[in-house]
Amino acid sequence: MLQFEVLGYGGLYSLNFERITARPAVLRMGISYLNSDGYMGFNGFTFPMSVTDLLAMDKDSFAELGAFMTLSTMDQKFDVWLGPSFGFREQNLQRGDGMVRFFISPGYSTRYKEFFITGGLSFGKGL
Repeated sequence: MLQFEVLGYGGLYSLNFERITARPAVLRMGISYLNSDGYMGFNGFTFPMSVTDLLAMDKDSFAELGAFMTLSTMDQKFDVWLGPSFGFREQNLQRGDGMVRFFISPGYSTRYKEFFITGGLSFGKGL
């Protein structure tokens, strides 16, 4: 499934590919590029990755529990963000059509040695 994520593991936005396994668990990886030389001065790529377990609430609704890791090259300095992930997903797994999910994640930056909280909204469509 291809998905677009706003305010998530990749920063401001990311484009992700995810695969749902038989468990069901979700493996996700993506890419984001930000070039804002003028206003904020952020420049670089992020590569978000995550693995989450889907816990069925009903036929099309799932709680998500997992972990994420993002590799960042912002401002030509390498950083790794990691942490747990808690979310909610609405998707029919049998049809594999559209998906919407939201999540919140506390994280840690290895470069800045600081904790932060991120969250986001994803929209996806099966391929």
